[in-house]
Amino acid sequence: MSVMDELQPGPASGPTRNKITISQYLTIEEECIDNAIIVRPEGAIYIPEAEHFDHFMKNILERQQYRLIINFQKVKQLPSLVFATIIQTYKSCQAQGGDLRLCSIPPTLMRVFITMQFDRIFAIFKNEADALMSFHK
Repeated sequence: MSVMDELQPGPASGPTRNKITISQYLTIEEECIDNAIIVRPEGAIYIPEAEHFDHFMKNILERQQYRLIINFQKVKQLPSLVFATIIQTYKSCQAQGGDLRLCSIPPTLMRVFITMQFDRIFAIFKNEADALMSFHK
């Protein structure tokens, strides 16, 4: 079984947590809390991992989950491909009446987000709890 075959996150109504090892550099955890899907990538995302991350996010959207939070707390590096995935995921969520929130972005990555003016496009929160609460306002 290939990594691509394994990237089938569990249904939001099923188990609340799912963790997948993409490579020696990256794992992705998914958790459903209050009808929102929290995605927690951990490690460095290089170009091969970016393609798997894109596939992972598309699988969530295919399950018609449109309230998403990506927690970047444990991410050390992002290639530009990941930014394209984030933008496409955001657009897909918005088109379906949902939204994408970002949280816990380390300072080194936050500088990139600010340079790219993502802080003007996305709702960015200090932590998951604040991001989750924002869906209830």
